[in-house]
Amino acid sequence: MKSILWKSAALLPLVLSLGAGCPLIPDLEEKVVELAVGGSTIVAFESEGALNFHYDTKTIDIADSLDIEGILDDAGVDVDSVQSVKLANVSYRVTRQDPEPTRRIENGNVWIRRGSSPDSTLLVSNFSEDVNSVTNFKPAPLNAAGVAVVNDILADILADVQAGITPSESITYIVTGISTPGAVPTDFAWELKVDVTIVGTVKVEVPS
Repeated sequence: MKSILWKSAALLPLVLSLGAGCPLIPDLEEKVVELAVGGSTIVAFESEGALNFHYDTKTIDIADSLDIEGILDDAGVDVDSVQSVKLANVSYRVTRQDPEPTRRIENGNVWIRRGSSPDSTLLVSNFSEDVNSVTNFKPAPLNAAGVAVVNDILADILADVQAGITPSESITYIVTGISTPGAVPTDFAWELKVDVTIVGTVKVEVPS
């Protein structure tokens, strides 16, 4: 009997030592955190044949092009938890260079027109660019009034998505500028990219 008790007493420190080394599983609690995801829509322009004065126009369905619902699905964000969708940035790039080696667009402006409204609002103001080479995206100088119009459109798109309505919002881009040299027709392609930020909330499990 003494031998059995001694063995038991000898094993007790070992068992306690092994138990102390086992990792404890932490308790988890659910928290709601804010998450920001991005999306973008790109409009392509072909500038051909213009002499001196540069003018382009393009109408798109920005709701379809942006696809807010698809962006949220990819990010795992429930549409009902989205708080806002706002314009983050506008940029542009040359995708096909003009064969004229000195081609340049001066005093460029981009106006936007919502739906069938006759009113145009300045979105990008007074930018200039050499278009005799392909470029990366460059930030465009924004006008506050145009940003406000885009944000209104984005808010209405979000409201439709949250209401279960397929959104449709047409927007017309109107581009003006001076093309030099004036005696040679323009022949280049470029893109305008609109980036947006979508802010929502997600539930995550964290150690308590």
